[in-house]
Amino acid sequence: HTPDTRAALDELYRVLKPGGRLILMMYHRNSANYRLRMFANHVRTGRAMGDLVRAVDGEGNPIGVVYSKAELRRLLGRFADVDCFAGCLQREMLPKLGRVIPEAWLRRFERRWGWFLYAKGIKPR
Repeated sequence: HTPDTRAALDELYRVLKPGGRLILMMYHRNSANYRLRMFANHVRTGRAMGDLVRAVDGEGNPIGVVYSKAELRRLLGRFADVDCFAGCLQREMLPKLGRVIPEAWLRRFERRWGWFLYAKGIKPR
């Protein structure tokens, strides 16, 4: 939740020692939560998608941004061995469908459609 993600990542890169590890979490643009639940709320309420993302952590949250895996990889271009994967797929993120989908199936698709987009990388030596 920073207004300048690039500047924040530049600072993380600056303070990490060579060989230091970066682990972070962003919201996932291609998640079931964003593409299904938030889109349905957008259609139902007319609220902008960005407003719905900001409201995830409270109505007073000043910023919330979603990223695709490709966008996040580009942002982390200076880091080596970057690994991006999704996680956190919960029943309430799948309107109506969530009630009938077995929990094991949710786990199976979590790394594709999860709401959180995790990234790991290493500052080159």
